[in-house]
Parts: sequence; C-alpha cells; structure tokens
Amino acid sequence: MRRLIAFFALTLLCVNVALAQQKRAMTFQDILALKNLSDVQVSPDGKWVAYVVTTADMKEDANDADIWLVSTTGGDAVRLTTNKKSDNHPRWSPDGKRIAFISAREEKPQIFLISPFGGEAEKLTNSKSGVTSFQWSAGGGSIAYVAPQEPTPDEEKKEKDKDDAQVIDKNFKQTRIWVVDVRPKKRPSS
Repeated sequence: MRRLIAFFALTLLCVNVALAQQKRAMTFQDILALKNLSDVQVSPDGKWVAYVVTTADMKEDANDADIWLVSTTGGDAVRLTTNKKSDNHPRWSPDGKRIAFISAREEKPQIFLISPFGGEAEKLTNSKSGVTSFQWSAGGGSIAYVAPQEPTPDEEKKEKDKDDAQVIDKNFKQTRIWVVDVRPKKRPSS
C-alpha cells in the first residue's frame, strides 16, 4: 500500500514540476488537459492496481474515462479500456482473474468483464434502464447490481416519441437489485 501511495504522490509531483518548469501562468486549456485519477482498486493478491483515468474531450463535450492497470512494484501502466465512452467502477473478482466495470459504450450503462491481462471486454448485463452500481459475491460466481425498474412498453414508446412530460408523484420508478451469474458457461462437448 505504501508503494501505491508513493506512486500517486510521485505522479502529482511530476505534474507540479512540469508545470513549474514552464514558467508561465496556467491557462484554461492547461486545466482541461489535466487527467483525473480515481477509483483505485487493489487486486486480491495485492500485486496489481486498477484505477480510472478521466480526460476532457472538448470535441465531444464529454469526459472520457478509461481503466488502467499498474503493478504495485512499479513499471509502466497498461490501459485496459480504450472506448470513447466512459468506462469506470472497476472491481476485481475475488480470485483476481477478472475485472468487472460499468461502461456507457451503449445507450445505457452496462456491466462488462475483462481479463486484467488482455483481451476484449465481454458484456455481462442488458438492463434497459442502465446499471448504477454492483458488487461481486464472496465466491465470485455472481454479481448483484442496482438498476432502476425497467420501463414498460408504454413508457418505452413515450421515450421513443420524446413524450417526456412528467407528473409529480405519479409513476415513480423504484430501484431494484438484480443478480447475474458470471460462472463460465459450460459448452457442450462435440
């Protein structure tokens, strides 16, 4: 943990030194170019750290958040996700072999799984209302997630027709807890 704190302290020091060497006042563009580090998650074995780096995308008028991975012993960081939409909330599986995260790469935020050692992210949920948070089970066989109650067909039609009129204290949608199995699928033998 001390190495992790030292890593982030060194990162901040490097940014401050680089800005001090420029010998000019910071501009608004300089501030927008800064990267924000957040949501630091140490692997169960303590050897890796997953974290989120967010940058401002002025062309798209949005933030681009991606998940990065670095060894606790040092070395170069590896970017795990490269999507232009926000990838955040990385959480290690209890065995440390997978990282689940929430991504806005589709219309509604969903949970995806990725190996910390490479490969493509696999979509895990298909919530019509979007996932807001989740937690691995202790054994790693399932993930419980929070999502608003899914819209009815009538509500979907209104949304599609851009009928966004709302009546206060009517049709309030409850948030629900859902559970999804993440155990590897058994494939039939051939």
